[in-house]
Amino acid sequence: MPPLLILGSTGFLGSSFLQYLINSKMETDIIIPVRKLPVNLKSLKQKNILITEGDVFEKVRDLSQTKLKNIPYQIVTFVGNKTNAHDQQIKIINFYKELAKILKHDSSYKIINISSSSIYGSEIEVPIEEHTQAQPSTVYGKSKKEVEEIFQDLADLKKIYNFRVGNVLGSDSLTGQLSGKRSNLIRLEMYQDGKSAKRSFIDPNTLNQIILHFLQFSPKSGNYNVATEYPHYMEDLLLECSVDYVKIQSKNNNNQYIILDTKKLKGAVPFDLNLCLKELIDRSFHNSE
Repeated sequence: MPPLLILGSTGFLGSSFLQYLINSKMETDIIIPVRKLPVNLKSLKQKNILITEGDVFEKVRDLSQTKLKNIPYQIVTFVGNKTNAHDQQIKIINFYKELAKILKHDSSYKIINISSSSIYGSEIEVPIEEHTQAQPSTVYGKSKKEVEEIFQDLADLKKIYNFRVGNVLGSDSLTGQLSGKRSNLIRLEMYQDGKSAKRSFIDPNTLNQIILHFLQFSPKSGNYNVATEYPHYMEDLLLECSVDYVKIQSKNNNNQYIILDTKKLKGAVPFDLNLCLKELIDRSFHNSE
């Protein structure tokens, strides 16, 4: 496999993917530019992994112009922050604009951009297909949409994949408690029909498996809804994990169902995406392979 550049390797999804590659004993060169070396990477000693500390853009520019010049290579970018703070999202958008300036003169790579299903917004019919018009209703969703547009400007010469990922177990504000990251009681919104929100989920291990498959086999480029096949109610998830919660009445019913159509993804990967709720939980928090 060509050299792999990972951006955003210190966050929840990025660090999960890096560990997945290490466990898979990948022999390809893995390049990880970071602004500041985190504790979990300081002890990492693997010949095929190059960690560069300092200005990320400077490192990417240097790699593009020297080590990776004229060598087909691949980029997976997890850079993002699931917040609706406007100033934080502006910083993220500017990061990608600067990245695009560096990469626009080089056509020898493919990019997997970890986007989000939040770009679709909330007032939409389900299941949501990839051609559905993006109408994000949050600052976070609007930021993800703008990043996709930045990459679209590069798509004429490069293979660009936008992974519109559903709820990742263990990373979002609701399910964070399942992995011990929340101590306060969860407030679960209930809707007019007496049910909780229903979402398309994916576990980190399945997401990592999908990313690696796209890197190795290069399916058709474009936008992909990335989730397991069947959605689940939030309340069922909490009950399965024996997590305490308190019910509150939702103030609007527009975002009760965010359900992704995954037919395109199923046609691109050879493995089963039909995971029951227990399997999703096991693969998320028990380090399943």
